[in-house]
Amino acid sequence: MKRKIVLKDIEIEYSIIFKNKKNISIKIDNKKDILVYSPAGIAYEYLDKLIIEKSKWIIKSMENIEKGNLVEEDRVILLGKYYETIIKKSNINRVFIEKDKVIINTVSLEKTYTRKLIVDWYKKIATDIIGARAMEVSNKISIKPSKIIIKNQKSIWGSCNSKKEIRLNWRLVLMPYAVMEYIIIHELCHIKHMNHSKEFWSLVNYYCNDYKKSKIWLKENGVMLMNLV
Repeated sequence: MKRKIVLKDIEIEYSIIFKNKKNISIKIDNKKDILVYSPAGIAYEYLDKLIIEKSKWIIKSMENIEKGNLVEEDRVILLGKYYETIIKKSNINRVFIEKDKVIINTVSLEKTYTRKLIVDWYKKIATDIIGARAMEVSNKISIKPSKIIIKNQKSIWGSCNSKKEIRLNWRLVLMPYAVMEYIIIHELCHIKHMNHSKEFWSLVNYYCNDYKKSKIWLKENGVMLMNLV
């Protein structure tokens, strides 16, 4: 079901999806569609009020998607830091960091081609960077997963299953190390608690007592990162 609210000169349309869950969540997909997941029985007026309360975040997130400013013509982001890019025509494709710049050697200067090169480069280095950090954190807090898998997940940052396998989104390589580490700790703590109970959050806080800062960072930047193709 779709609803629409008007704030001054801005019109916000959103879709309500009722699910068997306890909490309400708002997500914005890469088409800039606003999706509100809600338990059954919540009044529409309450959801309208929630959208109004979150309107600044929604508008900012929509603007970030429209700008597509994670991979611009002149810069890219890695581990929370922006790097100037230098694109060079070449006989071979190669992306690498040199000092404070990302050098992109490419056989084609067409924008979609060079963008794909950068995304492929992200995915390649993500396996090493995220994998190494996950093992380091696991050893530090003495919670051992049976397997660590780096995946292309389009709507979540990570997951943990009953086999104690954790899956991490390759886009974690775009984040500051502190935010990446929070997500890793979050998933490792699910090995102990397969829920979001008070005990779970207490454990997360024990190993990452400033995790709320990372949650704020994700709230402000997560939609933009997730929409990097």
